[in-house]
Amino acid sequence: MKRSSSSTYCSWSAFSSGRPIAASDILPGAPAAPAPQGLRDERAEFEKRRVESVLKEAGGNRTEAAKVLGISRRMPQKKLKDCGAS
Repeated sequence: MKRSSSSTYCSWSAFSSGRPIAASDILPGAPAAPAPQGLRDERAEFEKRRVESVLKEAGGNRTEAAKVLGISRRMPQKKLKDCGAS
C-alpha cells in the first residue's frame, strides 16, 4: 500500500517540535542550509538536495536518476544548474 505525500508530511510534522522541518530531519547527516527566504527558495533547495541525493545513489547516471525522480533525463542537470550547483 502506497502512502500519500500528505500522510508522510503529517508523520514528519509530528516530529518537528513546532519548527519547520529541515533536510537533516528527513536525511540524517544532511548539511544545514541557510534559511530560505520564501516558498520558492525552500522548493528550490529541496529539489536541489533531492536531485543530488538521487544522482549520487545512481552513481551519477542522469538517465537512472531521472527515472527514479519521474522526470526527463535532462531535468536533473537543469535543476542543479538553476540552483547554482555544479
